[in-house]
Amino acid sequence: MLYFSLFSSYLSQGLSRNQTAPSVPLSVQGNQLVDKFGNKIRLSCTEWSGSHLNGYVVSGLHKTTIDNISQLIAQKFNCVRLSFSIEMVYRTQPVEDYLVTSEPLAQGKTPMEVYDLVIASLTRNNLMIILDNQMSNAGWCCDQADNNGLWYNEQYDEETFFKTWELLASRYRSNPLVVGADIRNEVRPVVSGKNMKIPYWGSQRYWILKPIQVVAPIAGFHLELADWEKAAQTAANRILAINPDMLISVGAVYDVPATNSFDYLYKVARLALNHTSLPVPSYLPDLTKHAIKPENKVVYSIHEYIWLHKSMDPQQFENDINQNWATNLKTHPIFAGEIGTDLGNQDAQQFWNNIAKIAHENDNFSWSIWCIDGTQGPSNGRVFGTPESYGLLNPDWNQYRDMRVDVILNHETQFRA
Repeated sequence: MLYFSLFSSYLSQGLSRNQTAPSVPLSVQGNQLVDKFGNKIRLSCTEWSGSHLNGYVVSGLHKTTIDNISQLIAQKFNCVRLSFSIEMVYRTQPVEDYLVTSEPLAQGKTPMEVYDLVIASLTRNNLMIILDNQMSNAGWCCDQADNNGLWYNEQYDEETFFKTWELLASRYRSNPLVVGADIRNEVRPVVSGKNMKIPYWGSQRYWILKPIQVVAPIAGFHLELADWEKAAQTAANRILAINPDMLISVGAVYDVPATNSFDYLYKVARLALNHTSLPVPSYLPDLTKHAIKPENKVVYSIHEYIWLHKSMDPQQFENDINQNWATNLKTHPIFAGEIGTDLGNQDAQQFWNNIAKIAHENDNFSWSIWCIDGTQGPSNGRVFGTPESYGLLNPDWNQYRDMRVDVILNHETQFRA
């Protein structure tokens, strides 16, 4: 119960909505994230989702205003991870009225105009903002068949991905609280029939996948390998050329953990035979060998959900994360871009105890809790207006759900600069 108690004890120390503005820009020194004065700082974010969905606008505006939600967020967090899809950025039709009935400022506006309003409101409340590219096509993330697992697809090619980030870097360059770019959410395999596109990061991963690519045609499969390390480096270069102050968050690859080609094929086959999606963990390579440059502007993003773990046993949980990413905390700051569990999960308390232990022992571990949303947005697999089981706010979007608040929200104060 120690770490549950630590979370609870920091509840009363949460940031108020009158918090002072953080000292930005942020950068990396050694394995620490620091502010402009070199003081250690921890990102304690929540995701405000919706803009990447098929309504093209943040969720909650059918219940309350942008400013009201921003003020609620600022009571507990110092930052927001703000989702978008590439499709949203280029959409010129106004958002639909039913999505913004409680926010007159958003009515008749295009998605990007509403996005501007949201960023302005978050800024007024001294919240840092991490722009989060969830998807190419608008929609709910994620599975292997949605054709959004890579940073490009048939509708939005790789160059469009890079140019979209250049557009956003330029659009918000004058706002210093737009501190970061989470350049792509959950890079993962794309499977369509016998055509597979598999991302990789690092030479070890490449040499596991390359033999499979060679023999795949014998079985009637086509396998394309996509170099995420190269693409992430290009994106970082092009963003920083426009706004050198931005922090670049490079997301882990999501794929079956395997030590060799046969191990990979065996695990993929088991999942395929069970007709399941891939409940795969975040995978980071050895960042001492495969870091993105410049190292003073790059953090690495992983995701942790309760369903990624077979057991909440603390030792097993620690073994899992050490195998997949946590050993990199020795040399690099890690940003858990999404952490979450549904409200009613019986193991939720132990999950958050385990996360709290990581935070308590590693002051270079930052996070974004999925999600602030009190209700679901419109999309595939979503029912607009129904309660969001992972959400921190109630369905009326006017207060926190106390049990989740007590367990999750205020551990950041232990190391807050």
